[in-house]
Amino acid sequence: MALHDGESFSVTAHHSIYDQPVTEEFVVDEDRRIVLKSVSSPSAAVREYFGIVAPGQRHAVERAMDQVVFRVAAGIPQRFRLGGLERSFLEFGDHGDRLVMRAVRWPAAAHWLSTCFGRILSAMRRTDP
Repeated sequence: MALHDGESFSVTAHHSIYDQPVTEEFVVDEDRRIVLKSVSSPSAAVREYFGIVAPGQRHAVERAMDQVVFRVAAGIPQRFRLGGLERSFLEFGDHGDRLVMRAVRWPAAAHWLSTCFGRILSAMRRTDP
């Protein structure tokens, strides 16, 4: 999925230990690293798991990574949000699968082709019996 400069994306999940919601917000920096910018959860236990002990639901974080690794949850699947787009991790893999996110720069033509084929595949999925 394509991001514009400075655009953020988020992943919302139910924490596997505490069964409480948590949202992680990311941006891609100029070195194409994925930077965790904030963590939010109504659960103090979930925030503490992330090393956040201050009060309040949303907290700024600054953690740059070359890649982010997720496992598709066994229970409620994570949700990926980018702008007005929201997708389930189940669109990228099955429960328990390992998903690796990396930031890459694509030429405009490659992005256009990917977008076109993505729309075609989505339309085909909707019409499967």
